Amino acid sequence: MVNIEQLYLYTLTDDSGMAPNPYYGTCTLAACKPRIRSGAGNYAIDELKKKIKQREGKSQWRKPLQVKYGNTLTQLKAHGSIRDLGIWVAGVAGVKHGEGRLVYLMQITDIMTMEEYSAHAECKRPRGIASGTPPSEITNDDYAKSGDNLYDFSDEGNPAQRPGFHDDGNITGDLSGRYVLLSDNFVYYGREAIKDWKRKGVIGHSVIMKEDLPEYMACDIEELFSSGTRRDIMSRPFDSVMSDANFEDAKKAVWF
Repeated sequence: MVNIEQLYLYTLTDDSGMAPNPYYGTCTLAACKPRIRSGAGNYAIDELKKKIKQREGKSQWRKPLQVKYGNTLTQLKAHGSIRDLGIWVAGVAGVKHGEGRLVYLMQITDIMTMEEYSAHAECKRPRGIASGTPPSEITNDDYAKSGDNLYDFSDEGNPAQRPGFHDDGNITGDLSGRYVLLSDNFVYYGREAIKDWKRKGVIGHSVIMKEDLPEYMACDIEELFSSGTRRDIMSRPFDSVMSDANFEDAKKAVWF
């Protein structure tokens, strides 16, 4: 049985390959959707603490445990696995791309702070975009331009935005998400989105716990992932004009 404890479900108004970014063998959500990113990070902290308390036979998170294990997600991950928490994210298409169609589904297998991701995920930095180019003038013909590692934190306290699909108007929202969600177990359908997740009126930004998960969603997840880990990009993003050759390269790209 696939472990599903919590599902974040939301509508993608745009699908450029940036949020989510399914390339380099890891599907990531590092920009947009700050409530989902911060919510998943906070949920992971709470669940990791809960597992540690159970292991230690404690009912409260008091100073001895804080000293031993820490309080931040980075510290707590050393003593537990994000993968085992059963956190999932699903994005469905908005009106312009066929409302309710499942664009991607991923199990969260790691969570980083944005600072950690900035330093760790060099391959996810947007490339091939001249400094100062407005997002509206970027031709989305190359997956390298879709990088979601949009912020440089090398100047402590003053994150700088890298040239990409976001501009100054997105900075506050992006940074308020605090965390980046990563997955090495995902299916990204893009233009081949076919499953209808609009049924029963469950649409938009929702946080669905295991006990409230509609049966058809649980069955779809079980069907897709019961046979093991997947890293599948089925089609290019809706809002991309990548050539066939470039898309084939995108599917083969590996983390570096």
